Amino acid sequence: VLVIAVFILTPTSQTLHNIGQRFIITLPDTQDFKQLEAWLEKIKPGGVMFTAAHVKDRAQTKKLVSFLQQTAHK
Repeated sequence: VLVIAVFILTPTSQTLHNIGQRFIITLPDTQDFKQLEAWLEKIKPGGVMFTAAHVKDRAQTKKLVSFLQQTAHK
């Protein structure tokens, strides 16, 4: 059984933060860390998932994980 919930809310920062903390969300498919930082600040997900685009090679993956850890500590 697949259940999909749809929320109709006024998108305030607090609302997005509260909703984001309840979900693990796939990262946007971008390598621009400034865009990712803005996205993380806006959504504040409880966790993130990587796609194949995020793990093309070891160096890229390590850089992304380090960035995410630093951003989470802010």
